[in-house]
Amino acid sequence: VFGCPVLVHYGHSERAVMAGSMPDDPRYFVWPLYGHVELVDEAGQPITEPGVQGEIVATGFDNRAMPFIRYRTGDLAMWSDRPPHPALPGYPVLERIDGRSNDFFVARDGRRIPVASLGGLRPPAFLQVEATQYEQHAPGRITVRLQSPVPLAPAVLAAIDDYFRTKLLGLVEAELAVVPHIERTARGKRRLMIQHLAAQPAAIETRH
Repeated sequence: VFGCPVLVHYGHSERAVMAGSMPDDPRYFVWPLYGHVELVDEAGQPITEPGVQGEIVATGFDNRAMPFIRYRTGDLAMWSDRPPHPALPGYPVLERIDGRSNDFFVARDGRRIPVASLGGLRPPAFLQVEATQYEQHAPGRITVRLQSPVPLAPAVLAAIDDYFRTKLLGLVEAELAVVPHIERTARGKRRLMIQHLAAQPAAIETRH
């Protein structure tokens, strides 16, 4: 409509890291004058090889009063193995950002699937849902709370159930629960994921 490229932006209010895509390249290019970015594994050891997922750790350069030094963001990403962009020499390149390390589903085989994998195009049935929240107590099973002031029609629930079956590829079974209200935190936000299972050292897979 506007005849312009759409770029992806990544950053935090802590202002320790900022990255964005280019019109001809969807990867995340980290602005080196804004902050220093590292990837670390679950033991806190640096990850330098491409294609290995780790947590983004950032040190900001613009806060002289109380700088964030090696700030653990909780976000998961991996370095790119492709050449840098010719217009951005010296910019570290993240192939992708997969979501939060504490926002994941545990599949029945123990693998972790980021909640971010449920993003993207949703069926029109979700237009009747005001908010969504996930909770997990056991591997391979999650409860999906759908906030709606009125009961949802069977056809709507069937479409939503089919969406989760397709997205989760049979690794996690979703139980739908229609509720009139999803509790907010003290800061006024709804928790997207309530995870009762401890993180395991298994590899994390993003599924689309």
